Amino acid sequence: GLGAYAVRQDARRFQFWEASVGARLGLGAAVDYALALGTERIERAVRERAARVRDAACRVRGVRLADPAADGDGACGLSGIVALDVEALGGASAVHAALARARVLVGTSPPGSTALDASRRRLPTLLRVSAHYFSDDADVEALLRGLAECARDTRR
Repeated sequence: GLGAYAVRQDARRFQFWEASVGARLGLGAAVDYALALGTERIERAVRERAARVRDAACRVRGVRLADPAADGDGACGLSGIVALDVEALGGASAVHAALARARVLVGTSPPGSTALDASRRRLPTLLRVSAHYFSDDADVEALLRGLAECARDTRR
């Protein structure tokens, strides 16, 4: 159930202790890059990009903002992760595939990944858009074009 936790009984329970040297080196390079840009600048860029996505995506017919703040539960604040309900456009899997064909990288968030919140708010699988500091306005425009195209396709 939702309140239960059990340790795996097979060898996969020991995978926590393996470490990838390449991943650690990559993390070091990412930290250097972030520090060179400045954390305040990164935060501002991520918040601005995410706000733009939230504002513009909600104007696409069939797209509904599904962030907790959209339901008045803004205690956690708005992050750079934007959750969109696209059930009216054929569902998150279909929209994800259409965006992938357009080379727009987004994710999906099934109800089980946020079981308590999803069950309380009766959420479907959501489209998960991450506003990063290394994305730019062209990336946001490509996302919005892709969502608009999915909306046009559902009207046909």
